[in-house]
Amino acid sequence: MKQGMNVRRLGLTILTCFVLLFPASVWAAVTYVDIQNGTDNGSHGGSAGTGAWKTLHYAVSQVGSGDVLNVAAGTYGVAEGESDSLLTITQPFVTIQGAPGGASIVRGRGTGNWDTGIVINASDVTIKGLTVTNFVANDSAGQGILVVSGPGNIIESCRLSNNIVCGVEVNNCSPTIRKNLIYDNDIGILVSGDNSETAAPIISNNLIYGTDESLMDYGISLETGLFGTASPLIYHNTIDGASQSAVSMGAFDGTANPDIKYNIITNFDNYGIYNDAAYPGSPVIDYNDVWTTSTAPNYANCTPLDHNISQNPRYASYELQSNSPCIDAIPSGESDPVGDDIDGNARPQGDGYDMGAYEQGVSIVETVPVPPGTEVPDYIMVSFTVEPEDPSCNSVFGDDMGEAYDPENFRIGGYDATLGGGGYRECDGGLVIEPGHAYWILARDGLKATVDGIPTSLNDTEVPLLYSAATGNGWGQIGCPNAANYLWEDVEVVQYGTGGAIVNGPTCIFDLPSNNPMIDKRLWRWNGGSYLDDTTVLVQGEGYWVRARTSNVFLIFRQSTQLAQLSNTAMMFADLWSGAKRWAKQWVFGPQAAIADSGDTPPMPMEAIMAPVSEEGGGGGCLIDTMAWGVLSH
Repeated sequence: MKQGMNVRRLGLTILTCFVLLFPASVWAAVTYVDIQNGTDNGSHGGSAGTGAWKTLHYAVSQVGSGDVLNVAAGTYGVAEGESDSLLTITQPFVTIQGAPGGASIVRGRGTGNWDTGIVINASDVTIKGLTVTNFVANDSAGQGILVVSGPGNIIESCRLSNNIVCGVEVNNCSPTIRKNLIYDNDIGILVSGDNSETAAPIISNNLIYGTDESLMDYGISLETGLFGTASPLIYHNTIDGASQSAVSMGAFDGTANPDIKYNIITNFDNYGIYNDAAYPGSPVIDYNDVWTTSTAPNYANCTPLDHNISQNPRYASYELQSNSPCIDAIPSGESDPVGDDIDGNARPQGDGYDMGAYEQGVSIVETVPVPPGTEVPDYIMVSFTVEPEDPSCNSVFGDDMGEAYDPENFRIGGYDATLGGGGYRECDGGLVIEPGHAYWILARDGLKATVDGIPTSLNDTEVPLLYSAATGNGWGQIGCPNAANYLWEDVEVVQYGTGGAIVNGPTCIFDLPSNNPMIDKRLWRWNGGSYLDDTTVLVQGEGYWVRARTSNVFLIFRQSTQLAQLSNTAMMFADLWSGAKRWAKQWVFGPQAAIADSGDTPPMPMEAIMAPVSEEGGGGGCLIDTMAWGVLSH
């Protein structure tokens, strides 16, 4: 007995060491605010729904340095009980992220002291996925987001609209402003350097436009004074529909030297790029398409370099049609530093980079090798990260199989919890191949499973989980939805109600209790004939099982948590942690056998190739009838 206790103590000590090896940032608090269900007191904020804070003002006052604040869908404004004071972030290393689709709305009411949406007065603050709109108090305020200090700040994937002064104002600092929709503000982005200070933001992959020419005067405006400097990098933006100028600059008692490259600038009433003649700046203008259908000049008081064009970009909802002159207009050898587009798609996709915020996708071939096998332990579970033109299984894998799907040589299937109480759709039974889902493949002579299609976006991606209310079956096969790896603890889960409303708000899986109503926290992987629930890292191309506990549940894979952005050390510790979990279950807490089809573990694969196929087998009936290595009951 003493020896057993000593082993357990040793195991717990080792696990404690693993915990201490992780950097402190891994354990930063994940908090929540929910205008519909939350309560403003200090005991809340630690979980979604009724465990969240209620108002954005109170939540921001409670978060600490390094914390993540998830903002549930809803409208946050004075009418809903918010404070009427400015909403200012002074804590460094804070991330505030909204619900998918811009459903977390910060709305001004046009009067009162809250006349600027969000003020950032700290370093390393990230604002992501919020809609900030209708801050129209007066001509001296009315910014959607105002950044006044600190390095390392990021404004990303937000929607900023109908703000009287500007969508974003940068004053004497250098944030990154990327992948935002900025529309119908008097000025899309205002960059100001004064009092001998420098404003040098990176402005990339934004779509800045006016739905009517009267609703946006300037796309991007630069101002300097009192020996200040405005030197932004303005790369790969699409700017359309300005009543004055798409890009305007004036070096009033200061210096304005922007780098303006790789943009598409269209439909301006006065000038495309305007440099004040009395107070001129010194812009570098190269590889842009500056074009209008009116008689307005493309440039005023500035000289573009030789690589600029002036042609109809041929928009299709601001993306580029296949005959656009902006496609591959920037040579791949050019030192273009922007590695993806507004949707997260990699640049370049073709022979060169595309101008503007969107990179037209080019079809690629993704291949997963499947070794030869005939028995159930030989199955591998795979996933793909491209969108095939025709997702039907026979179309995707037809050339690989050499002929029509033959269960004597191949078994390819994906699980559907709603199919006859739960079962597999096989390649000849309506199976479709799509990113975010995983599939079983067994091939007698091996197989190079290839999928030809467009790479999926690296932006935040949702993957739906199927659930049968009649049987309570929520098992589903999942995989990384794009060309990135993820820590399982960083994937989020959200439940939608009718009309798309979020029921419980974005909830980090790592913080979910084991008995939460949405999802079983365990992530299962196949290990040569049995299942293990020790998975901590989702690897691109591999497949996993997860179980939903209710309907309308989605997984959210956020771009900000992609493992490619973490260090190799973090990946190594994640692998060590996975091994430590297996060791702990076996030696510290006692062994836990994963019994096939026990209800607590995932369904087993389809029958082996050599096994007889029953009338119900393979498709939507009984999951397993017979296998080459044994017989299991239902």
